[in-house]
Amino acid sequence: MPVIDRTQHTGHSAGSQRYTAVLAPPFSDVAAHKDALLARYVTLWPVTVEQMLGPWRGGVWNSGGVFAALLGSVGWYGKVFRNAGDVDALVFQRSAAPLGVLVRLLCAPWRLPEDRSLSRHPLGAARLETRELYGVQSVAMCYRHLPIADHFRRIDDRRVMGLMQIAGRREPELFFWLERP
Repeated sequence: MPVIDRTQHTGHSAGSQRYTAVLAPPFSDVAAHKDALLARYVTLWPVTVEQMLGPWRGGVWNSGGVFAALLGSVGWYGKVFRNAGDVDALVFQRSAAPLGVLVRLLCAPWRLPEDRSLSRHPLGAARLETRELYGVQSVAMCYRHLPIADHFRRIDDRRVMGLMQIAGRREPELFFWLERP
């Protein structure tokens, strides 16, 4: 991976357009889309634990793989970062989709104290730590019960881009964004 010159990067999307449209125009070739997302990710600024604290709404880009399709179909809402050691990574909203109803039933006992309309899955328990990826130290969220780490970079003051990596795999598994509600 080449060294990135951050002096020319503003970290902001154009105007009031949604970031998804700016970063990810429709690609018919999923591999090309994944390459474009990775190329954008490495130009973004690192984030700190303090910048990640609080609730975040999320969305995924179609970069292939099962996770992008699965998160969309089960009503994934986003993540809640209370402190470096207390993170809920799999937070769901009510969904009428068949898989969303199943998730709601399975997660019913685990309502979020901050917002009772949202549920969390126990496999989403995680912590934050600083890790290096592509030559840059930034915050990563490490799942406690799964061999998965989500690496974050700052888009702007309200949004971050995430890259999900499964231990032992070289390629990123999923690209997603989080934004302040």
